[in-house]
Amino acid sequence: METILIIDDDTLVQKLLARLLQEHYQVSLAGSGEQGLELVEQIKPNIILLDIEMPGMNGYEVCAALRRIPCCATVPVIFLSSRSSVKERLKGYEVGGDDYLPKPFEEKELLAKVKLLVEYSVERQQLKACADSAQATAVEAMATSFELGKSVRFVEQSYFSKGCDQLAAQLLNFCSDLELSAALMIKTRRGPHFYSSTQGSAAPLEQEILALLHSNQRFVDFGQRTQVNFKQVALLVKNMPKLNSSRYGRIKDVLPFVLGAADAKTRVLDAERALGVQRAELGASIATVNMSLETLSEAFNRSLEAVSSTMSALIAQLSFELRNMGMDADQEEWVLDKVEAAASQISECIEGNVNAERVLADVLSLLKKITSEQDRILRESLKSDSLLEHNSAQDIELF
Repeated sequence: METILIIDDDTLVQKLLARLLQEHYQVSLAGSGEQGLELVEQIKPNIILLDIEMPGMNGYEVCAALRRIPCCATVPVIFLSSRSSVKERLKGYEVGGDDYLPKPFEEKELLAKVKLLVEYSVERQQLKACADSAQATAVEAMATSFELGKSVRFVEQSYFSKGCDQLAAQLLNFCSDLELSAALMIKTRRGPHFYSSTQGSAAPLEQEILALLHSNQRFVDFGQRTQVNFKQVALLVKNMPKLNSSRYGRIKDVLPFVLGAADAKTRVLDAERALGVQRAELGASIATVNMSLETLSEAFNRSLEAVSSTMSALIAQLSFELRNMGMDADQEEWVLDKVEAAASQISECIEGNVNAERVLADVLSLLKKITSEQDRILRESLKSDSLLEHNSAQDIELF
């Protein structure tokens, strides 16, 4: 049942109004403006009937004071007065009155005006509730849009991270944009790296907590803290808004999306670094092989020249000496054939070594080609697209 507050110093008028209204409304009475102002915050009336001519505060002063009270700023006020001039009515409207009823008043007119303003008051309260709900929904939508925009921006920026330190700085900046204080662990082949949004590295105790709670469990909640775990990345948020359930839920929705991207980028950075180390080691090995091959080739060529020279000298000497050994022609020819056959075998062995040298040279050439291709792939994978990099620096707005 709607509540009506009657503020009038005339007890007879109070009783008359109460008799007319109490059948349909809950009626409260105040004999002065000061008393009415004391009652109004307690009963929170739906409508106020206010006499103008009263000792102490008059009706205009009371109405102006009512409009300064938050719970009564929009409560309909009907002025009651024996004065009904245009000037009096205008003054009533100026201080916030909604209607003016001259004394003596007609019963039907009073009931009609009260009914109309009560309905108006109820409708206005309903509209205000709808407006408050719509405003809350709009604020929630804008907050969600802001957080999602920051998340997408982080993912785009992470594409261009050159190392774990830069990726960590981007992730902690994202947390700062969401007013979150956090500590971060990034695991690589070289071991874990720790970071903090309030200092360069996480405190020793934070490092222990990050390592201890890093598991297959996605969320680990304790007090106002929440740790979000991925294989390569773990984030410890130290000031989760537990008292704001809506924002708490949004943050828990956003963080896995962001950390999933950071986790994937960490694996890429780790692989790129390992590939770079491997490429450097392979390059050093190729240089060593190339140097050894050149040394071997030079030694082989010198040996080949020495063998050829020695064999030529041997055959010439044998041809000369055989004439003085008293051998017949067949014996001389047999000896020379054996020597030439041996020389031919030596030449075949030398030719085989030349072929082996060519094979080694081909292998070296192939290794150089593989290294060059690996280097090209690595450079291209680390290369930033200038257009995308420029766009990623812009704020993202979602509507």
